[in-house]
Amino acid sequence: MALEPIPTAQVTIKTTKGNLPFHIFAKETPTTSLQFLNLCNSKNLGDLNFTNKDYLTIKPKQEDIKLEIESNSRIKCKRGYLGVFNNEYIISLTDLNLKYVFGKIDSDSWYTLQNISKLIKEGKKIEITDIVVDKPYFELDEIDVKNDEEIDNEPKLKKPKVVMNYDLDEEEDDDGEIKLVSAYDLKKKRKNAKEDKTLLQDRENEVEDKAEEVIDEEDKNIEKHESREKELQQEVEKEIEVIEVNSNSDSNSDSDPDPDSDSDSDSESSIDSIKQNKKPNYKIDPKIDLRVDLKHAESITLDQLKNHKFLT
Repeated sequence: MALEPIPTAQVTIKTTKGNLPFHIFAKETPTTSLQFLNLCNSKNLGDLNFTNKDYLTIKPKQEDIKLEIESNSRIKCKRGYLGVFNNEYIISLTDLNLKYVFGKIDSDSWYTLQNISKLIKEGKKIEITDIVVDKPYFELDEIDVKNDEEIDNEPKLKKPKVVMNYDLDEEEDDDGEIKLVSAYDLKKKRKNAKEDKTLLQDRENEVEDKAEEVIDEEDKNIEKHESREKELQQEVEKEIEVIEVNSNSDSNSDSDPDPDSDSDSDSESSIDSIKQNKKPNYKIDPKIDLRVDLKHAESITLDQLKNHKFLT
């Protein structure tokens, strides 16, 4: 079973025998509700009448008005509900099989409605003294309270819409005056500020992306360098193992009374030599023999050239 929707508008019909507040389902029946609220707002509803034992009727003062009708499957006509029937507004006094329902009376005013219906049955006249739209929900038509003779035929100038700007980021005047800014200028200013903010955010994202690319490149270089050092270390360890195996085999075959000392010294010198050669050379220029004089190339011997280290 569908739950009844929540009313979104309210009207109070004031009579000589009490007030009758009605809750209107304006959201579910917008056309019917808007017409009824406009009639209430313009005081264009007649008095309550009793034409049937099951409901009271209210007619618009203008007889040529065609009432709008709408239905909603979640709204059922129970006692005290407001609907449309035969181009009249009716207030049910019992449950009815009525399709076009758009409001209901406040539960606290049910006994007031019963008392009014009883007095109308007895032939007493109940007058509506006032109708107040408590919650309109819609933007209702404006009421012109002037007479025809008082209406000014000249067109009225439309006043520009202004708003109070309390933006704390703006610079304040020394005299403390409040600036009035037109709605158009304020909207344009906010739009420009939003665009500037978007551009700034895009620029920050671009800078972050570039920084991440630089960091990734540096990480790759570091990994590459570490991998190279690891390869060199493995090569050194392999050559050391080969030298140790060779030194052990030579020591076993040699008949020297103290073979370990020579083999150990040779292996150690070989290992140091390998380590020295496998170490990456980060120096820009190697050492040179400053004693070599290249002014007289004819006097340089072959041994000096062999011992000399040329820059590469």
